[in-house]
Amino acid sequence: MRPRENLPVAKVMLKLTEHHRKRQKLQEELMLKVGEREMRLSGKRILHKELMMYFVQKELKEIKRRLLHMEIMRKLREKQQRDLVKRQLMEELLVKFRERQLQQQIRKYGYQEIMNVQLDKPESNDDFLPRKMFMFGIDTIYCQPKPAACYSTTHLYEEIDSYRKEETNQQSLCAKKPKTTSLKKRVRRLFGMK
Repeated sequence: MRPRENLPVAKVMLKLTEHHRKRQKLQEELMLKVGEREMRLSGKRILHKELMMYFVQKELKEIKRRLLHMEIMRKLREKQQRDLVKRQLMEELLVKFRERQLQQQIRKYGYQEIMNVQLDKPESNDDFLPRKMFMFGIDTIYCQPKPAACYSTTHLYEEIDSYRKEETNQQSLCAKKPKTTSLKKRVRRLFGMK
């Protein structure tokens, strides 16, 4: 028999194994290159993802900042409006207060003028006026003289008092004692016998 190396089948087998080794080597190199490429791509993807997350977070922060700024500005405007309304109310109150003080001063001055006029008048018994009438501009009161045949009112009061005394005496004589119910009648009423 011939040695194995010399056989054509063995040669073909050797060539196939060599070819297989070369292919495997090439495949391993390709796998390494593909792995490196994937590593680079995955690194790029990760970097891209991180960049996207960074920009999204930055955008969200910007939106939150804008919303917060708008809220603060709205509150400031509301406060300014409230302050403006308060200021206007205070101004109105001050105007009304000043008007009231002015009216009181005018009344006081008018009252003093009327009093001065009354003091400057010569005194006479016919010119007596109560103070309340000064404000209404009444200078004099016209009194009608009493008729000569006017009765005094004291005798009327005496008649009324005597009449009242007579009524009380009659009531005291006519007053009767109220009836008192006895125990027997109360018991009958309790049991429904009456």
